[in-house]
Amino acid sequence: MSPWVRRGHESHEGTAGVLPPGGSESPSPPVSASVGSGGHVTEPYDRSGCDGTACGPAATSTHGRCACGRRGEPTCAIDREHVRSGDRDAHDTSGPQRDRDDHMDQVAARAVALPDDVAALLTQVRDRMDALLDDAPLIALKAADALESIVASTGPVAALFLTRAADVLPMARLAELLGMSEQAAGARLAHYRQLNR
Repeated sequence: MSPWVRRGHESHEGTAGVLPPGGSESPSPPVSASVGSGGHVTEPYDRSGCDGTACGPAATSTHGRCACGRRGEPTCAIDREHVRSGDRDAHDTSGPQRDRDDHMDQVAARAVALPDDVAALLTQVRDRMDALLDDAPLIALKAADALESIVASTGPVAALFLTRAADVLPMARLAELLGMSEQAAGARLAHYRQLNR
């Protein structure tokens, strides 16, 4: 199953996780050495292929998981018949996906919005760059260089201001306003601070 990613919020990559009876993701004895009948190595928390015997408790439900650490409520029971038939990806993930979409809507609502004119201009630039890639890759590269120059001159200054404002804008709040995880926000600041060195 591919991870769920929303453009502009890549650090909030999500997946459907599986839960054992009781719905706890708390660590249990490692099962990484357990190999199912198809040769699949079972990862911790990935008990979708387990029948509850050799590889620990069988998974009973799914939930949404986000790279930021958020875990959704158990929403969908795992159909053991699909597991027994070897169809590991046939689990109903509609509940975790709805939960994930709600989470991402909340992340987006808390994030600072770009001014309409800036958002429209960036969309126009992206669309034009995509067209140039097909028609004139040399011009696309020249345009990418010009965009990189703009980022290199503005990004470090913005990152410096935000770093100096850490006492009034702590990392947790900055990450929320950027619509990303704290780890990603810290990495983004560090990246921009290094551009002019």
